[in-house]
Amino acid sequence: MPPKAKTLRKAVQARDTAWRHWVLKGFAEQVLSGLDAHHLGRMEAVSKCMNREVTSRCWETLANMEHDAMQPWLLQALKEDTEGKEALKELLEMRGRLNAAPASWSPQISSVSPCCLLLSPRDAISSEGREAAPIVPPLATVPLALGASLGDEMAAGVHIQSKCGRASEGVWFGLEFVGVHDGWGKCMSILCAPLTGRVMLKFPGEEKLFAQAMCPLTDDLSESVEVYVRVSTPGNVEFIRVCHATNSIVRSGRMPHDMFPKWASEIFAAISVQISEVSSETRVSTRWAVREVLQEVQNQPEFEFDANWSLPPYIVQ
Repeated sequence: MPPKAKTLRKAVQARDTAWRHWVLKGFAEQVLSGLDAHHLGRMEAVSKCMNREVTSRCWETLANMEHDAMQPWLLQALKEDTEGKEALKELLEMRGRLNAAPASWSPQISSVSPCCLLLSPRDAISSEGREAAPIVPPLATVPLALGASLGDEMAAGVHIQSKCGRASEGVWFGLEFVGVHDGWGKCMSILCAPLTGRVMLKFPGEEKLFAQAMCPLTDDLSESVEVYVRVSTPGNVEFIRVCHATNSIVRSGRMPHDMFPKWASEIFAAISVQISEVSSETRVSTRWAVREVLQEVQNQPEFEFDANWSLPPYIVQ
């Protein structure tokens, strides 16, 4: 074969090889960009020949998405030079963190770790300290770091451990819908008390509506319980209760997005404490990694939340 022909053939082969590499690289990035952190990490672990440049960009994208879902007060603790996979790892660890409870709420509500609150009933405060004890709001709210924009999926949960099991509404868990309406900032809440199974809609101001979403737990089953809330892409909301004593999972049913305000632009998970209903020392710990619980729920049939909303008893009377 003439030298010129050999040179041309090599050039064509090199061009074809580069083209195939570019196509495969683009295809791989398109596939990998649709994976979450769990599956991207598994793909990276099992495929030694995976293009690190592509996976680095995917890690950076996931880190940016996680960054946008965090509350500003928490991002201040993130190291400025942390990027990509390391940044995502740090952000994921922050997901379960709580905004610190105000020091003035102690000893009734205190932060014992970045992910745990300790609640003490009013009766447990000594008579000497009762006069100096601060006034805790009737419904004291502590937000989680985890949040989302309207239209994004989100899931989070808490574990409630009572020293003396007794079904009450001392701890509520759910979502804060935040936005602007007519030039004013507004917030509306949807909360669930897992021990009594009631759900509360708290509107801007003090107006509240209640509904029974799950059967109440008896005192002997209320010592340890978990409650999760998930938001789907369309904006539907559902609560999921896990009872450790019976190893059972109960769902509230899907609450359609039109139940919630159109002015809401962001959603944040939050713990709300009704201190007057806390009857024994209680720990409330965050649970943001909810993959196993959600997978278990997916095996159950879907159904819509069906309950009659009512006013609080003191208003009805």
